[in-house]
Amino acid sequence: MAADTTALPPQGERYPVRWYRSTFYNMTILGLCNLSAPGIWIAMNSLGAGGAASPKVVNAANALTFCLMVVSCYFSSVIVHYIGIKGSLIFGTLGYAPFAAGLYTNNRYGTNWLMLFGAALCGISAGVFWMAEAAIAIAYPEPWNRGKALGYWLTYRLSGQILGGAINLGINAENNKAGKVSYTVYIVFITIQALGPFVALLLNKPAAVERKDGKKVSLSIVENPWYEIRATTRNFFTPKFLLVILFIGQAVFSEAVFFTYLATWFTVRSRALGSFLSGIVAVISGNVLGHWLDHSKVSLKMRTRSTFFVLVVLQGAWWTWATILVSKFRHTRPTYDWDDSYFGAAFAVYIFLTIGFQLNYLFLYFIVTNLAEGEEEVIRYAALLRGTESAWQAVSYGLTSLPLFAEVGGVYFTFVLWTIAIWPAWLVLRHFGNGASDIANSRTVESSEDSDTTENQFALVDPVFPRVNCRAKYDASKPPSPKAHVSYGLCKDNCGGIGRSQANEPGQWAAPLVQFILLSVIFAMTIPRMRHIDFDFVDNSDPSWRWVLVSLLKQLFAAALLFMDTTIWIGAIVIDAAPMMVSGLYEALLDHRVLCWLDKKRHDLEERDSLEFLVTVVCGNIHLDLDHRSDIELRGAQEYGTGGGVRERSFAESRVRPTRTPERAIGHAIQANPLAELTNKLICAPRNQRQEKLRDAMDSQMAFGSIVGAPVLFYSGSFVYIILDLRNDPSDQDAAISLAFGVEWMIIPHVAIVAGCLLASNNPSTAAAIVGLPPSPKSRKWYMELVGWKDAYETRYQPVYMWDRGRNKMRWVKSCNNWNENGECREHFNIKW
Repeated sequence: MAADTTALPPQGERYPVRWYRSTFYNMTILGLCNLSAPGIWIAMNSLGAGGAASPKVVNAANALTFCLMVVSCYFSSVIVHYIGIKGSLIFGTLGYAPFAAGLYTNNRYGTNWLMLFGAALCGISAGVFWMAEAAIAIAYPEPWNRGKALGYWLTYRLSGQILGGAINLGINAENNKAGKVSYTVYIVFITIQALGPFVALLLNKPAAVERKDGKKVSLSIVENPWYEIRATTRNFFTPKFLLVILFIGQAVFSEAVFFTYLATWFTVRSRALGSFLSGIVAVISGNVLGHWLDHSKVSLKMRTRSTFFVLVVLQGAWWTWATILVSKFRHTRPTYDWDDSYFGAAFAVYIFLTIGFQLNYLFLYFIVTNLAEGEEEVIRYAALLRGTESAWQAVSYGLTSLPLFAEVGGVYFTFVLWTIAIWPAWLVLRHFGNGASDIANSRTVESSEDSDTTENQFALVDPVFPRVNCRAKYDASKPPSPKAHVSYGLCKDNCGGIGRSQANEPGQWAAPLVQFILLSVIFAMTIPRMRHIDFDFVDNSDPSWRWVLVSLLKQLFAAALLFMDTTIWIGAIVIDAAPMMVSGLYEALLDHRVLCWLDKKRHDLEERDSLEFLVTVVCGNIHLDLDHRSDIELRGAQEYGTGGGVRERSFAESRVRPTRTPERAIGHAIQANPLAELTNKLICAPRNQRQEKLRDAMDSQMAFGSIVGAPVLFYSGSFVYIILDLRNDPSDQDAAISLAFGVEWMIIPHVAIVAGCLLASNNPSTAAAIVGLPPSPKSRKWYMELVGWKDAYETRYQPVYMWDRGRNKMRWVKSCNNWNENGECREHFNIKW
């Protein structure tokens, strides 16, 4: 299909078609399915994190959805083998309505379980739906209609966003405050999504489709499932697909970023307006691009390159704009309504980023169309495209559930991702329209047919013969090569071994870069750290051209600092991997002991003792020692002495007097550490709020599962594929080099997995949110200020280094009152090595 650039034939050469079998009819049905399923899902997200007041839990649910979509996309060709492409589309529409129902119950009643359960169902079905609709959209239309058909189909997807925005705008037009949207919106959404499977029944099977070029559509999978899994895996690890993974990432990672941007900095009615307007402009821009890509009078080479460079330049401009804005918002903390000044500058970047997402999204299908070389490969590449999109979006929604990443980190990360994705994608796209069906691929094996040696021979004794077959392919059926005595000079000249990778030979470096190194860098970003390099480049003066130029230069410098900071952090992880993992496992063991103790003594422990241990589990990675002690003591005594009419002693007093009779704590300084503050805050809160705060503390850890899980899946899959590849071809040097890179960089995923499994990983953000205290700046040495060495979190609560977490958790345990009063407790925590 890569060379399929057929122009529109004359009217007399077109085949007659019945309207209910035409490609237009089928694309309309496909569009209506898209509207009723992912279209409404996008409508909910375009309200800003599902329309919720806080995007944290909703983004975590979306991350769960996309993690499961990675798996279901990967096995979707197997499902097509059994139930066909139409059955797969119907199956794919079934999981969306339960997720909308979960959002409804969360919005109205505050329950989370149905939302998470619905997210899981949505992830299982949506991966199959995404593959099926992509394959149908690519394979059903005639070649001269493919771009327009893609634009027309994606119009329905955005119609869901427009419809959702219009409904919500009408309901919340007078709501000029930040918060969640009206729950009545979800009733309409659930109804539309429940119609999805019935609409999908109207789609024609591939054999029944009638095209104007007379060709039949074939989207069946006849091979056995194991063959399909291997073929899909083989297509994934081809250099031409590996090189576009980063480009796919920069295209789809942005969705969670700009939706969270909208939810964080705008009022409810402004979010509804954004949902409505962005859908309209995205529809227009997407259809314009679709018509341009179908413009057969312009060469495929020209269409590809012009579209690529226009998108790259526009994306760069928009992300620069967004970077400057969020850097400023982080300090000014605005909430914009449409009648505020500066609303236009902040709101316009959201509209442009939505346009960029739509244009990139459509262009990705154009790329896949030119990568596939047959109808079966359309299904496989469609599954790989949607699975890769899901993996990136799982990481995106997982990261944006973290407060700091939601505010500024998402924009920064996507800007960097856009930068590094340009060159690899260009190495693939530059071959479109050149008449070559494949890029300069993996390797060539020199033939030794004109040699007197067998294929397994690798050298000749006589240096007169220069035909030295150093890269011959191993063949177990051939006899072994004879013994050969070769001079060092001959070996050096003809068998130099592994050389430096060439930039114009992506097969030499794309595999280790994408399969292992990139994933290791992503892993490194998930490991909690204590300090990082950061300079405050924000200029709070009124925007002007000079302000924009200066800010741009500052952001370029900040990008260089980010690269340096990441390099230093990766080096620190590699050097200190062993103590990091041992300390993390020690912390996990202590958490297990704490939970077992709570279960064993659940009827005997006093409420304060139980709360102390629970706080230790979810917040025990924070330093127990705080700065500015006197200020904390005074403010803590005043805040925690009475809480909503409930009088409670100070933590220091409760440590001295076993009897817990309530009395005022004013005048008694509390112990200035996080355990004291968090426990007193929970004790003074009403019981229902206390449970909610603890539940929020645990919910905040869900993001780490998706952040770590998606790269683990790819990392493991890379190992499996390379090992299978080496079994088929033991002499494959490129595969051997990739395997060596994977083993070398594997230490970072090990540390990330250990860190991601700990219950206190998302701190101190969680602890600071529970206490609700403002940040307290720490004084740093002058040389630390000079190099920009700052705390990773702007709060008085600071995490310990990863290699010290186990020892710090034990300090928390020993600070609990029950430890000091109960000898059985001390014996329970006595870990014998």
